[in-house]
Amino acid sequence: MSDFVEAVKKPVTLCAYCPKLCRFTCPVSEAERTETLTPTAKMTLLYLASEGQAALDDDDAARALEACTGCDACREYCAHDNPVSETLFFARAESGTPRSQAIAQSFADTGDSKGRDATAALATVPTTDKAALAYFPGCMRLFKEPARMGADLQVLSRAAGTEVKACALPAQKHCCGYALYAEGAYAAWEAHVTELAEALSGYDTIVTPDPGCAYVLSDVVKARGLDVKLPAVTTLVEYCADNTGPFAGVARDRAADGRRVVYHDACYLGRKRGVYEPPRALLETALGAPPAGFTQCKADAMCSGSGGLYPMSSPEHAKAAARRVLDHDGDLGDAVVVTSCPSARRGFERAGATALDITDVLGGEEGNDG
Repeated sequence: MSDFVEAVKKPVTLCAYCPKLCRFTCPVSEAERTETLTPTAKMTLLYLASEGQAALDDDDAARALEACTGCDACREYCAHDNPVSETLFFARAESGTPRSQAIAQSFADTGDSKGRDATAALATVPTTDKAALAYFPGCMRLFKEPARMGADLQVLSRAAGTEVKACALPAQKHCCGYALYAEGAYAAWEAHVTELAEALSGYDTIVTPDPGCAYVLSDVVKARGLDVKLPAVTTLVEYCADNTGPFAGVARDRAADGRRVVYHDACYLGRKRGVYEPPRALLETALGAPPAGFTQCKADAMCSGSGGLYPMSSPEHAKAAARRVLDHDGDLGDAVVVTSCPSARRGFERAGATALDITDVLGGEEGNDG
């Protein structure tokens, strides 16, 4: 326990003695309407555990540790810039919850957190084993919405001015390892990323539609000082925002049908990676007018409840978190919510909104696989 105590000592102490100044920012505690899941309460649990006054291996502790989306909204309002989500993620592995154990075992066996095989989905898109630019779909596309990969490739090829294909990788190497990272299984995650870096050695740049993948393979790799040589990693929206010419006015007709386009800042693109203006500029180019936005936007944007594996442990509360975003500004009417994150889009859809990926707005054929 000593390594754990040393690792969490400063952040949990800061939170344990803080007067809950970030309480209102947490999508989980707001969705579940309980003080026991505020950032302060969850970090106080870890503080007590580090002092030997609480255990992390019971059901209540596991429930508290899993109740985090990793959105960093609390950190945005913290005077100490306290890494709450990273600390909670780290503690998940220490607690050894059944979910943590299942994910680690499944990943070791199959290269996927749920034991899924990507072979069939990968057979639906063109691939290349070496290229200056290639597409890395991520698990959400592969297993939840494979028909959208074709739309992504269509849009990416348009932005690049040449045909772009998906990375030709073994089926078990098509995950960034986000689930391992979110469960605090850093040794397993580092081993996976090291093997993935070798598999990706034939590419200069990879583009992913999922900001979570980009964050893990870029920002987290750097933050943890992992000594691997990965290609440059960027998101589809960032790449297209650097190459807007082909998208001028492509959605102008759709914008003229009376439906407002409201852009939502996804947590792993915005607060995690600091990307706010590029997607707005891209949408303005495509629509011919600036998109509308939520009252709370950019660094203050509300979380859709879709990260941190939260929908896995609390699907109904994750839906409530997304509904909270939609209801915050009153009735959206027939507005269309557009986001740069597949998980956030699916969260808004489950909450009853009409939601699109930026890919859909840019002219990619929308998949029908839900």
